[in-house]
Amino acid sequence: QGSNDITISTGISPTNSTGGSKDNKAIYTLLLGGASSFTGVLSYALGCNWYLEFEDGTSSTLKVPSTYTGTSNCNHTGADYAANDAYNVAAYELFSQLDIDGDGRLEVNLVSQNVDVDSVLVSKVPSLWGPAVVEIRVWE
Repeated sequence: QGSNDITISTGISPTNSTGGSKDNKAIYTLLLGGASSFTGVLSYALGCNWYLEFEDGTSSTLKVPSTYTGTSNCNHTGADYAANDAYNVAAYELFSQLDIDGDGRLEVNLVSQNVDVDSVLVSKVPSLWGPAVVEIRVWE
């Protein structure tokens, strides 16, 4: 959080930071939060083709889940998605964490070839239909 200054220089060795090639590259690793919290019980889990914009001015479309074959389109920048779809809510929450400044454009450039969004099916969870009334009537 806050301002962080980073100085990058080239050199001919780790102890000599003068000169070096103009074609040197800096390789870095950055850790950002990457999990969304549990949501409420939602009507369905179908998925969407997500349109994402990035801070560098590029954009990408990402299927969530990666096996999605439908035609629904969602947009993170405009917060345009079906709010009763479990996949969509989870994806929106996750993408929002990668939008650090909250302007609708993700700081992390996600290319569909480098990202696999998947899900895990948990079976034998009772369905939450309701409210329900159960009565027992005995006639004599």
